Amino acid sequence: MKLKIFAGAVVYFLVGVLYFFVHDFGVAYYKENMGGFTDRGAAIGGTAELTFYFFIFVNFVVFFVPKIYLKILLLVLMLGVVLFYFLPDNPVRAIAYGGLTASMSGLALVARLVVERWGGRN
Repeated sequence: MKLKIFAGAVVYFLVGVLYFFVHDFGVAYYKENMGGFTDRGAAIGGTAELTFYFFIFVNFVVFFVPKIYLKILLLVLMLGVVLFYFLPDNPVRAIAYGGLTASMSGLALVARLVVERWGGRN
């Protein structure tokens, strides 16, 4: 049981670290191909950091929720909050951050389930 919890925590930690690299790659790719950001300012610039903290908080809660449908519901609510924050003023960022948070959270959830099933067989 402790091994399953530890393995799940490692998976969530690695996905949190991966979030940084995917975010930085996406920002560099966008700047290189689109010529930089059009919306400037401290408010919109701080959203990347706030979105990351929200991502960490929701995934921390999801880690401890026992039922899979509640986990998925929390992830959908997180996606809704991210989209609500960015739309309609920043549709590109809404797609980018909504996709990033949802895909990374989904990856963590699926990877944890795979690791737990693999660990349960051995």
